[in-house]
Amino acid sequence: MPIRLRRLLGPLLSVIFLLAALVSMRDVIREVSLGQVRDAILNTPTSRLLLALLCTAAVYGILSVYDVLAFRYFRIRLPLRRIMFASFAGNTFGMTLGFALLTGGSLRYRLYSEWGFNLSHVAKVTAFSVATFILLLLLTSGIGLTLNAHDLSLFLPLPSATLRLIGILLLTPVFLYLLSSVVLPHRTFIFRSWELRVPNFPIALGQLLLTGVEVALTGSLLYLLLPESSIPLQLFLSLYVLSQLMSFVSQVPSGLGVFDATMMLLLRQYYGTSVILGALVMFRLLFYALPLLLALLSLFSYEVRQYVRETGNGNTVPAVPPQEG
Repeated sequence: MPIRLRRLLGPLLSVIFLLAALVSMRDVIREVSLGQVRDAILNTPTSRLLLALLCTAAVYGILSVYDVLAFRYFRIRLPLRRIMFASFAGNTFGMTLGFALLTGGSLRYRLYSEWGFNLSHVAKVTAFSVATFILLLLLTSGIGLTLNAHDLSLFLPLPSATLRLIGILLLTPVFLYLLSSVVLPHRTFIFRSWELRVPNFPIALGQLLLTGVEVALTGSLLYLLLPESSIPLQLFLSLYVLSQLMSFVSQVPSGLGVFDATMMLLLRQYYGTSVILGALVMFRLLFYALPLLLALLSLFSYEVRQYVRETGNGNTVPAVPPQEG
């Protein structure tokens, strides 16, 4: 396949996924009015809304811990407040704007380079975060398909035995990753231009535990924005993970349209369309718009402080090289 065609294939598939999602949403929401969606939003209990806000804060806190693990993994020293700040800003921009390696990675490099890091350091931390995200998809999808195969067979055109087998296959790399952290800690494997250094068991286990908690909290955030229903939380989380998988494959920024259309199709037998739409609107406001606003304000404040410090000293503050080991 020509290089130019390969470069265009990803954006082309994203556009196709987005258009398909918009068509699906058009058919589902054709008879829904904006007033019904507004009423669904206003009828959300304050207590559930506050719990949803707490879930949002907890999720972004966990995402920052991913970067803390990465620094421990590579034995690079940096003050915790800087790790958390760069992680929050990078993750927020990456998840909201899509193409996390380009958007979130570029912002991380912008900050880390000011603190004395080079491109190699940034690549290591970013690669660790990507590997953790892949583990997240494998772990949560595998658990969801294995434990809820019967229920999910009602939504997917596959028998429950096949879904359970797929779930086990998805969990196999996760098990091997955890096993290698016990048998081959700190061993480095090189495949072409990729280099993988196996973490020790505590770090690998921490990755898996954090990914599980993160998905549970993010799915619970959306669950709290919906009225109480007969759908069990465990099944809801499985449907949520399937929708996130679709949005990840589509590579549409923040899964806009793709995630929403999938959730609407999966949940319409439990809730009214206007209720689902209202919950999805609040979900995007709480999980994407609000953190993005906070990240922009934090970055603005940081840049102002840097400017005042540099102009006050009459020159640029020299970066302190990161310490390894």
